[in-house]
Amino acid sequence: MLLGLFSIPVGVKDSNEAELLAVVKALELSSSREDMFGRNIIVESDSANVVNWMLKPCNRPWYYHELFILASQFFFWKRLIV
Repeated sequence: MLLGLFSIPVGVKDSNEAELLAVVKALELSSSREDMFGRNIIVESDSANVVNWMLKPCNRPWYYHELFILASQFFFWKRLIV
C-alpha cells in the first residue's frame, strides 16, 4: 500500500472548497505516477459533504462545477473509492 500526505496553500477558501481542492490535488498527484496506473485510489476525507458529492453527483453544488470537472478527468482510468 502506498500512502501519500501533502499540504499546499490554497488561499482564503471555505472549508468545503478546501477539502474538495485536497481531493482534486490527491487525484492529480496520484495520476502523475506511473506505478499508480490502473490501480484503485482510496481517498479519505473528514468532509461528509465532499464524500457525499463524490458519491452522488446530483448533490454537487453548481459553484464547484469546475473543480468537479477537473476531478473527473482522473476517473476515466482509475476507480475512485471514497
